[in-house]
Amino acid sequence: EATAADTLAKSLQMIGFDRVERLGVRVNGENIVSASKSEKYNDVRIGNRYVKTHSNTMQKARNLQQISDELGLDLQVKVVD
Repeated sequence: EATAADTLAKSLQMIGFDRVERLGVRVNGENIVSASKSEKYNDVRIGNRYVKTHSNTMQKARNLQQISDELGLDLQVKVVD
């Protein structure tokens, strides 16, 4: 995708929003995936879910790697320029 935020959102959609939401991964004190929009920070909306994207690119990569590890997905997460 064109941005790290969109890449994260699409990746989490492919993994499955319900699976990710149940993990409880937090971004700025909020679940990385939820049914409600953040009142303070940026989100990417896909369908009826909001992905919390208010973090730097490295944090997005760490969050995605954590999700991969916890779900046993063996994703190869890399930051590219």
